Amino acid sequence: MSDADQAEYLHTKQVFQLSDTLSRDIQRLRPQKQHLLHYTSLDAFYNIMESGRVRLSSVKSTNDPSEFLFGVEVVQQGLREARSEARDEEQPIIDRCADELINRNFKAFVFCMSEAIEDESEVGDLNQWRLYGADGRGIALLFDISTQPKWDELQTLISIPRRVIYGEKEGVSFVKEQIQEFFNNFRSLPKETQEYMGKLPDYMSGYLGNVLFWLPSVLKHKAYRHEREIRLIRGDIGEHAGNPLVFNDKGTIRRPSIELPISNWDQSVEPSVQSSPISRVIIGPSGDQAAIEDSVSYFLEARQWDANVRRSDIPYRAV
Repeated sequence: MSDADQAEYLHTKQVFQLSDTLSRDIQRLRPQKQHLLHYTSLDAFYNIMESGRVRLSSVKSTNDPSEFLFGVEVVQQGLREARSEARDEEQPIIDRCADELINRNFKAFVFCMSEAIEDESEVGDLNQWRLYGADGRGIALLFDISTQPKWDELQTLISIPRRVIYGEKEGVSFVKEQIQEFFNNFRSLPKETQEYMGKLPDYMSGYLGNVLFWLPSVLKHKAYRHEREIRLIRGDIGEHAGNPLVFNDKGTIRRPSIELPISNWDQSVEPSVQSSPISRVIIGPSGDQAAIEDSVSYFLEARQWDANVRRSDIPYRAV
């Protein structure tokens, strides 16, 4: 590699590292609670624990019909407002980035959870049971991120847990923060790197796009803020990435998904217990809890899952 090629590689590598936010913990998106709950049906629970894999669904297949489209509009608005406040040399980069993002088709897949507050890590939340837990007849999986090893385990298996930001105003503010942080960090790089990259606005707009292209996945309408949602996000699909698409029926539509392991269980080691970030299984407040608890407990024991089982004691009878 020539000296010129090596210099180019070093300059672009430094800027790429500033822009690789999909694989970086972002403080404002970090969960504020230590436990996360995933509500699901009993059948889906059995499938998860049988396969040791969780399903990440296309972000466009969620319960919010404006999903992702709302986020794209918020990112575009953030770009417009950031441009009006940007330095002269930054404005062409922002303009190019806005144009490129329209055609940058990020295929986002998400696994959705909610932050557990107060005693929800014991009983769940009634509204979430109704909406996502088979109207109280389902299961809530408790994910423990109370320690750094547990956090690291979830991040390694799937991705970094990220808090959803609700509302246009909050979303635009967050987008502008990310844009400003990118340029602030760029200005902290060596002068020769800034001068070199300043002559390559197309490169710079692409790197700024790396900061923004996945943000619509964590921006939602304010009407959903009661869900206190946390998301695990992946975008690498296809056989080459090791995450082939699978399809599941939802009504009359076959929804695209990817499936990823949720256990570090090493089947070559005997005896072995399946270890995962899932620390508890909560039985929904409606239905035959005694029979479900008995089935779930035996099911987990037979498959050597290390997770305790408890019943939700919320007084609720499904219609």
